[in-house]
Amino acid sequence: MRSLKIACEKAKRDLSSTTKSTIDIDCLYEGIYFSMKVTRAKFEDLNDGFFTKCIEHVENC
Repeated sequence: MRSLKIACEKAKRDLSSTTKSTIDIDCLYEGIYFSMKVTRAKFEDLNDGFFTKCIEHVENC
């Protein structure tokens, strides 16, 4: 699971400067190779609830 977290963090950073990124993990589980393409739009959609809560907290400060 650590490799998944590291790959996702890299994709998150990549999406700051580009519109798409790929998450590649050689051995996710028992030798299974994992690959997933993610766009900035999809990332923002998946995290919309978190972003909204963060903005609310900042506005309440």
